[in-house]
Amino acid sequence: MTNALSWIVELVVGWLAENISTLLVALIVVGCIYYFNLQEQAAIAELGKQAELIKLKISMITE
Repeated sequence: MTNALSWIVELVVGWLAENISTLLVALIVVGCIYYFNLQEQAAIAELGKQAELIKLKISMITE
């Protein structure tokens, strides 16, 4: 049992050692996508607020 577990751990560690740079790049890309998605959502929310203010000002002018 211990031999099999040791073999599995060795296999996983070997795979991680070979692919760590790929995993790090993928993590950075996912982080950037998440960050820019949050920025886009904040910008859309701000534009929505500005649109409401513009509609309010227009309605005040046209009264």
